[in-house]
Amino acid sequence: MMRPHYRRGNKILLGILAWNFVFIILIKFYYMWKNARREKTWNAMTSEEKNNYLATTKDKGTRGWTSDLLIRGQCCERHNSLFERMD
Repeated sequence: MMRPHYRRGNKILLGILAWNFVFIILIKFYYMWKNARREKTWNAMTSEEKNNYLATTKDKGTRGWTSDLLIRGQCCERHNSLFERMD
């Protein structure tokens, strides 16, 4: 008794798999580029500009680029002192 091989369906599934692999790599490079651009902008700011931005921004989010800097302790003196007290 012969079983079906589903050649057409398997080819379609392999195509979808290949597209997802390419798409994931493209997204990874996009976010690496975007984060590098944001980091460059942030590092170009003076400490006064950083403090002013943090005091006046209305940005909300669980993992914004400013919260990443806060987590790493690279934000500004005001936040760095908070991290020193936590240690």
